[in-house]
Amino acid sequence: MHHGSNPQYLDKNYGAIFMNWDQLFGIYAPEQEKVVYELTRPLASKNPVKVHLHEAVLLWRELRQVHNWRHRWNLLWRAPGWSAQDSIKEI
Repeated sequence: MHHGSNPQYLDKNYGAIFMNWDQLFGIYAPEQEKVVYELTRPLASKNPVKVHLHEAVLLWRELRQVHNWRHRWNLLWRAPGWSAQDSIKEI
Protein backbone atom coordinates (compact mmCIF):
# COMPACT_ATOMS: atom_id res chain seq x y z
CA MET A 1 0.00 0.00 0.00
CA HIS A 2 2.92 2.41 0.58
CA HIS A 3 3.39 2.54 -3.20
CA GLY A 4 -0.07 4.03 -3.65
CA SER A 5 -0.69 7.65 -4.54
CA ASN A 6 -3.80 8.06 -2.39
CA PRO A 7 -3.06 10.87 0.10
CA GLN A 8 -4.15 8.82 3.13
CA TYR A 9 -1.67 6.04 2.23
CA LEU A 10 1.46 8.17 1.61
CA ASP A 11 4.23 7.25 4.08
CA LYS A 12 2.16 4.41 5.55
CA ASN A 13 2.45 0.63 5.90
CA TYR A 14 6.10 -0.13 5.26
CA GLY A 15 6.19 -3.42 7.18
CA ALA A 16 6.40 -6.11 4.50
CA ILE A 17 6.18 -8.98 7.00
CA PHE A 18 5.48 -7.52 10.45
CA MET A 19 2.94 -4.71 10.48
CA ASN A 20 3.64 -4.39 14.22
CA TRP A 21 6.43 -1.94 13.31
CA ASP A 22 3.94 0.23 11.45
CA GLN A 23 1.62 0.21 14.45
CA LEU A 24 4.49 0.90 16.86
CA PHE A 25 5.64 3.97 14.90
CA GLY A 26 2.11 5.20 14.12
CA ILE A 27 2.35 4.72 10.37
CA TYR A 28 -0.23 1.95 10.00
CA ALA A 29 -3.32 2.73 7.90
CA PRO A 30 -6.05 0.18 7.25
CA GLU A 31 -7.09 -0.10 3.62
CA GLN A 32 -10.37 1.80 3.42
CA GLU A 33 -10.54 2.36 -0.32
CA LYS A 34 -8.90 0.87 -3.38
CA VAL A 35 -5.23 1.83 -3.63
CA VAL A 36 -4.26 3.75 -6.77
CA TYR A 37 -0.72 2.76 -7.78
CA GLU A 38 0.86 5.66 -9.66
CA LEU A 39 3.26 8.55 -9.15
CA THR A 40 2.08 11.68 -7.38
CA ARG A 41 3.97 13.83 -9.92
CA PRO A 42 4.28 12.79 -13.59
CA LEU A 43 7.63 11.98 -15.18
CA ALA A 44 8.91 13.96 -18.14
CA SER A 45 11.33 11.28 -19.35
CA LYS A 46 11.75 7.54 -19.86
CA ASN A 47 15.49 7.71 -19.28
CA PRO A 48 16.19 5.27 -16.39
CA VAL A 49 18.66 7.63 -14.69
CA LYS A 50 16.20 10.53 -14.82
CA VAL A 51 13.37 8.28 -13.61
CA HIS A 52 15.48 7.14 -10.65
CA LEU A 53 16.52 10.69 -9.70
CA HIS A 54 13.17 12.38 -10.49
CA GLU A 55 12.03 13.00 -6.91
CA ALA A 56 15.50 13.93 -5.67
CA VAL A 57 15.82 16.59 -8.40
CA LEU A 58 12.39 18.03 -7.57
CA LEU A 59 13.26 18.11 -3.86
CA TRP A 60 16.60 19.83 -4.60
CA ARG A 61 14.80 22.50 -6.64
CA GLU A 62 12.33 23.10 -3.82
CA LEU A 63 15.15 23.35 -1.27
CA ARG A 64 16.91 25.96 -3.40
CA GLN A 65 13.75 28.06 -3.75
CA VAL A 66 13.08 28.22 -0.01
CA HIS A 67 15.31 30.68 1.86
CA ASN A 68 14.23 29.87 5.40
CA TRP A 69 16.20 27.07 7.09
CA ARG A 70 13.16 25.94 9.09
CA HIS A 71 11.21 25.48 5.86
CA ARG A 72 14.11 23.56 4.34
CA TRP A 73 14.14 21.23 7.33
CA ASN A 74 10.38 20.76 7.01
CA LEU A 75 10.69 19.96 3.30
CA LEU A 76 13.08 17.15 4.21
CA TRP A 77 11.23 15.73 7.21
CA ARG A 78 7.52 16.54 6.87
CA ALA A 79 4.97 14.44 5.01
CA PRO A 80 4.98 14.38 1.20
CA GLY A 81 3.27 17.40 -0.28
CA TRP A 82 4.25 19.77 2.52
CA SER A 83 5.16 23.21 1.23
CA ALA A 84 6.35 26.45 2.76
CA GLN A 85 3.25 28.17 1.31
CA ASP A 86 1.04 25.90 3.45
CA SER A 87 2.87 26.90 6.62
CA ILE A 88 2.55 30.59 5.80
CA LYS A 89 -1.24 30.16 5.60
CA GLU A 90 -1.24 28.47 9.04
CA ILE A 91 0.47 31.44 10.76
